[in-house]
Amino acid sequence: MLRAQGLSPQQQADFITGALEGEPKRELQLINPRDKDTGKKVLEILQTLYAKPPTRTQLRASFFNCRQKLEENIGSFILRLRELFSRWREQDEAGVDGDEDLLLDQLMVGLQPGPVKQELSRQLRRRESMTFSEACQEARALAQELQDGDVVLSQRVAAPTSKSPDTRMNEKQSVQMQAKYQAGVMEDMKKELMEQMKVLAVDLMAEMRAQMALKDAPTAPRTDCFPAPTQAPRGKRQRPDRMVIQAAGFLIPPTIEGQLVGAVTQEEPVTPVVTQSTSTLV
Repeated sequence: MLRAQGLSPQQQADFITGALEGEPKRELQLINPRDKDTGKKVLEILQTLYAKPPTRTQLRASFFNCRQKLEENIGSFILRLRELFSRWREQDEAGVDGDEDLLLDQLMVGLQPGPVKQELSRQLRRRESMTFSEACQEARALAQELQDGDVVLSQRVAAPTSKSPDTRMNEKQSVQMQAKYQAGVMEDMKKELMEQMKVLAVDLMAEMRAQMALKDAPTAPRTDCFPAPTQAPRGKRQRPDRMVIQAAGFLIPPTIEGQLVGAVTQEEPVTPVVTQSTSTLV
């Protein structure tokens, strides 16, 4: 601005000094006149005294925190992202590797969620060799197509009866773009679902194999805590088996004197019953 007014270097210095007030003006008065005889020298002195250049950490954080604003278009966001990256690279050139990858990744992170970001992500998955410049061009083209589709839609709502051939063509292109976008989204969802099903199938097979292995493993024989019934406890002696004979018959009331109740009659045969009994002596 000072050069455009046709001022000499000394006049530029005097103009800047005269516009200052307070502490900056007092600081310049302490400087040697030969060190402030041009406007450029005066600006350098002021920048040294009061300007605080951002650190490398701040520049790096500004780049990675760059996000597209609500009312900011694609072109302005891309330009701002490149400016932040350039300033960071000037201060920390040795710490920046893979310019294309960093810019491309941050472009996808900073874009607002919407059709442009989703379509660009789908194209990046299909074309892994896409560069940052190509991605920027594609993003601008997608935003322009989306904007044209919105204009056509507003014209159709405002005047539905008056449609020119160009309007119909734009509407057709907008519909085709939306259909293409929906088809791409459905395809991506299908692929993700298939991958999840494969992972679940592998986990299920592994679990079934583990259960079958546990089922087929040999088990230890069961031991009883109590001795068998046929074994005699320690300190006891078992007697030999003996025959117990029981008589079975029919009971009739006494008919003669001296007959006992429950005596076996002679008319019915006596059948001996043999049972085994075991007695144990302590």
